[in-house]
Amino acid sequence: MKTLELVCTFFTLSFLTLAQSVEAAFITDTLEDIGPDGAAVEVRSIGGISVFINPSDGLVMEGRTYFDSTPQAFAGPAHNATPNVPLHPGNVSGTRFISTANSSNSPIRPIDWVEPIVFDFSSPVFGFGITTLDLLENGVLATDFVTFEARDINGSLVSTHTRVGQQGKSGLDLDWLVSSNQANISQVTMLTSDMSGWGGYGLDDMILDVSPSVVPLPATVWFFFSGLGALLFAGSRVQVANRLKADV
Repeated sequence: MKTLELVCTFFTLSFLTLAQSVEAAFITDTLEDIGPDGAAVEVRSIGGISVFINPSDGLVMEGRTYFDSTPQAFAGPAHNATPNVPLHPGNVSGTRFISTANSSNSPIRPIDWVEPIVFDFSSPVFGFGITTLDLLENGVLATDFVTFEARDINGSLVSTHTRVGQQGKSGLDLDWLVSSNQANISQVTMLTSDMSGWGGYGLDDMILDVSPSVVPLPATVWFFFSGLGALLFAGSRVQVANRLKADV
């Protein structure tokens, strides 16, 4: 009897624990509403949290359009064809992205001019992600790198994501994510090596992990534990009945 009670207790606690699962709540800013090409993009609101975008050298991020040569932010996979073409168009959302690079300017304001790029959050978050375009493409040095560093409000390092050397063809789109098991990321800094001559770039699809969300488990799991509980209860009653008979 004692063993059966312990088993019942164990499965009951397991049922209550597994009745709900927790997963990250990712919210993506596709940048589709950033205004016309050349419009300044200094702050974005994602899930009620303001993301302040701070390039270095006093420059400001501007709106750009994929498959559009004016202004050109990066060459894309076919250098003599239409610029601003991601290597995998299906990996980016919509038609808009941001950059400081502009081939019609002199200087063109490449990544070397604006890194480090700092992203500040109005409230701490669990994670931050973004897609970079045309960085670490074939031709860069083996020592060239891109790093994202997440820090808390005290400046302590929480998470990093780094890639080094050539990562793919021109126009390649790379996804990045820095995350924590608690909402303590207040700032993310994007750092790169001096990629002179390979400085065209773009940024797209900023992602915030704002809070864990509680997600109910599938109904099949509920049915399983309900049926198991019923069987254990029935077994408990049989044991009690048998004991009463034995006592008589």
